[in-house]
Amino acid sequence: MKSILIFVSTLDGKVTQWGNPHVGLWSSHQDQDYYKKIWNESRLIAMGSNTFNAEPLKPSSNHQVIVMTDYLSVSIGG
Repeated sequence: MKSILIFVSTLDGKVTQWGNPHVGLWSSHQDQDYYKKIWNESRLIAMGSNTFNAEPLKPSSNHQVIVMTDYLSVSIGG
């Protein structure tokens, strides 16, 4: 099994820019293109709840999405 970890960080090592969770507003086009490429090639996606809440996903038959959270039970339609 091959695992790929992808994240975007600012030059000072932060994973958000000034608390802005919308990565598409401050990440480079090259980073966004690479993310989309890996996303489209992957079937299982795991992400934190803050990432999911910033960019909610529509259910897709192409991807299984796991959202990591502190809550014991969360239901997402789809």
